[in-house]
Formats: sequence, C-alpha cells, structure tokens
Amino acid sequence: MNGLPRWLYFLPALIAIVWLGWWLFGRSPTTQILAAQQKFLIAVEGRDWKEVRSMLATDYADSYGLTQETAPATAAEIMQGFLFLTLRTEVQPFQPTADRAAVRVRIQMEGQGLGFSPMIISRVNAMPEPWHFIWRKDGPWHWSWKIIRIHQSDLPLPAASQ
Repeated sequence: MNGLPRWLYFLPALIAIVWLGWWLFGRSPTTQILAAQQKFLIAVEGRDWKEVRSMLATDYADSYGLTQETAPATAAEIMQGFLFLTLRTEVQPFQPTADRAAVRVRIQMEGQGLGFSPMIISRVNAMPEPWHFIWRKDGPWHWSWKIIRIHQSDLPLPAASQ
C-alpha cells in the first residue's frame, strides 16, 4: 500500500453523494426557476417544440387562447422561417414561493431567416415590456416546475378576447 488512510479512498464518493443530495433537494426555488427558465428559452431558441411542450403545464392557458397543445404548434408556425436564432435575455429580480413563481424576462432576438423572420425580430426587440412567465411546481423534484401562463402585454390580443 502507499500509506494513505483507507477512508481517503471513499472521500470522492462521499463528496459526490453530498453534491447529488444538494442538487436534488437543497437548491432554492429561485435557483430552480432560473434553471427551468434557461432550459425553456434554450428549447425555444433551438426550436425544440417537444421540449417546449413538456415544460408547459397540462392546464396551460394564456390570453391568446393557446393551450399546452396549441402554443408550441403556433410558435413553430411563426418561427418556421428562422435559419439561425439567438435569444438574449435579462431576468428581472423575483421572489418565488415554494411552489409558484412569476418571472419577468426581457427578450431580445438575433437571427436570420426567411419570410417574416426580420419583422418578428424587429417587433420583439421593440417591445418595452418584459415577458411574464408564471411557473408552478407540480411535484417534489426541482425539474417539476411547469409554465402555466406566458404573457406579453405589448402583443395585441385576438379581437374576440378584448
């Protein structure tokens, strides 16, 4: 043997177990929400509509009449002309509870595409108000956060909703 105490061989495993315990159970709601928000925006940026849908609550509903099923399909249709897309975001300070959070995010778009893509970029970038994401934690795990509503007050509502 090389003279090291036997317990020293178990130290890396102990550190890994402590880290996993913290990662699963010790993260604050703010940290959990920021991770979920980032994951959601990366899915939108990558146009991964299956992932976007999975992050919407089954009872998702917004002022535009969209649901968990129709919101990703509508976004896919609107953003189908993008060849490249980058979202620059700025999350404003927020105070979540253990199972709810309202997050305001300023979003700037950069990208290139065909059709309406340049118009979409200029419209989103001109919005003075941040996007509002309402999150709810549907289970005990930190990945149980789901979006129950997204709103942008600078987007006009459909005529029937006004």
